[in-house]
Amino acid sequence: MATMTDGPISVTVLLRFDAAGLIASIYDERRATILDGTTVRIPWEGRMSNYQTQDGVRILLTAEVLYITRQRDRLYFKDTIKAVAYEFAL
Repeated sequence: MATMTDGPISVTVLLRFDAAGLIASIYDERRATILDGTTVRIPWEGRMSNYQTQDGVRILLTAEVLYITRQRDRLYFKDTIKAVAYEFAL
């Protein structure tokens, strides 16, 4: 479990790790969304994959975010990073 706080707002999520110790998913049991014009809280999961090393830094390149409903998982976001550029500060 990890909790992040920004002023009066706090969010706690469950982090799941793969065999290599990298974050495989982030899960929130009661993430807010709007269904049929009403704000409801339903399970939400971010799934991470395709970690690669770029300029000596291991980064996540592919992620998808889904709302988990009884009928089916509803894709909210999915993307893959195509290019990475770093400017390291000394």
